[in-house]
Amino acid sequence: MIEPARALFDRIAAALGIEEGREEAINLIASQNVMSDAARAAAGSTLGQRSHVGARHVDVVEQTMLEAARTLYGTGNVEYRLMSGSLANQMAIVGAIPAGATVLVMPRAASGDRSIQANAYLSWRGANVIDMPFDYASYNVDVDGVRRALREHRPAWLIIGGSRPLFPYPIAALRADADAVGCRILYDGAHILGLWAGGEFQNPLAEGADVVTGSTQKTLPGPLGGLLFCKDPEVLRGIARMCDDVLGDYGNARIAALAVTLTEMVAFGREYATATVVNARALAEALAAEGFSVAGADQGFTASHQVLVYPRDVRVADVMPALDDARILCSLVPLRAGADTVTGLRLGTSSVTRRGMTPVEMKRLAGLIARLLLHGEEPRAIGREVRALRAQFPTVHYAFPV
Repeated sequence: MIEPARALFDRIAAALGIEEGREEAINLIASQNVMSDAARAAAGSTLGQRSHVGARHVDVVEQTMLEAARTLYGTGNVEYRLMSGSLANQMAIVGAIPAGATVLVMPRAASGDRSIQANAYLSWRGANVIDMPFDYASYNVDVDGVRRALREHRPAWLIIGGSRPLFPYPIAALRADADAVGCRILYDGAHILGLWAGGEFQNPLAEGADVVTGSTQKTLPGPLGGLLFCKDPEVLRGIARMCDDVLGDYGNARIAALAVTLTEMVAFGREYATATVVNARALAEALAAEGFSVAGADQGFTASHQVLVYPRDVRVADVMPALDDARILCSLVPLRAGADTVTGLRLGTSSVTRRGMTPVEMKRLAGLIARLLLHGEEPRAIGREVRALRAQFPTVHYAFPV
């Protein structure tokens, strides 16, 4: 069996080598970030489970993590054992939303997450799932339409938030209308936890959300995982009981890496979050100046880490292979263009900001992307310039030195 096993190992090693090659690329994937050396060390530690002898340090790590979370997010009502933002949504739905409830949700076309759509967790609860009105021209919720929907359907919960947030969602504007029909608000903050921690984009709890879920590896530059915050401790208790039943080992080394990341955000989060948004706007403006059709131009392009680019005038037939060969990493996403849905680019600035890049580099990146997609230059030639630019930023910023 040794030869087949070695062949399997070699295959894995080769794949990991390709993955490590991402370090030569510029990562504009909005759902990804880069952990600091200290967080990586914590993630690879041998911190034991609290149920075993010799694991007394687990309590110290978790209490420190909770203190940092309270400082950043303004509440001690935190569920941190979740292995992903999607699981955070599941636990919120199963632990807080009554079976058979009417729930108003973000449409999938508006980037509402699959984990909260009718064919996912809510269906398990027998929920009556209704898409909320959305204004695709402004990339945000149709406030007047949602107010009418609240009066008409009288939902128990309203779930707002998605994977392409350009501008803050109108939680405060909807809070009184939700209260009038006895409706609670769940905010899917998967992409914005790092911005919120740094005082950017919005503070959903302060604006009226009852529950906030999110991912710990997107704008929050930690390990893969989820966080859940509650305004009402009683709501959290119901969710925590569900987690007690469902979650066995939730990875204490991962919690240690999250603790390191949150303490970094306490120290450097405002500077990091501000720089991330500034870079996103600079990238959007530079792409527009190069000739791309960029979403939200009449609103300043973006208030988050994301930039959405429509495919108009793109001359390259196979966009993703070209970007991959040029070592520019990003996502293809569905975007509404009037009545039609088109495939556009979603670019994020979290990772490059954490690497120390500034608006100067954003302008240079926009030029490289334009030369590749608008002018059809050879991808590998662009890739050489990308590697040279990436090599100028070898360290992780907004972090404690190790």
